[in-house]
Amino acid sequence: MIPLVWLLLAWIVCVGIFLILALMTTVLALRFGLSGSRVVLFCVGFLAVSVIVIGTVGTYALTQVDWSSSLSVIPSVPTNNYLFP
Repeated sequence: MIPLVWLLLAWIVCVGIFLILALMTTVLALRFGLSGSRVVLFCVGFLAVSVIVIGTVGTYALTQVDWSSSLSVIPSVPTNNYLFP
């Protein structure tokens, strides 16, 4: 039995790593990319889509999931003798 809170913590860590890498990508694109409005537009679009997706998934996960339950990786052996004589 794995508590779902562990999955939430793993998701938070992964989102943090993604945000650090996204920040590095944006800074490097703005600093070393071709100068122009398309690079800025790409960076703003990338950050906007990232925030929208992470915000939507995060809001759904925090409001709709019962984090006090647990996840069974290995199912329990059924006690019904009709299926397994």
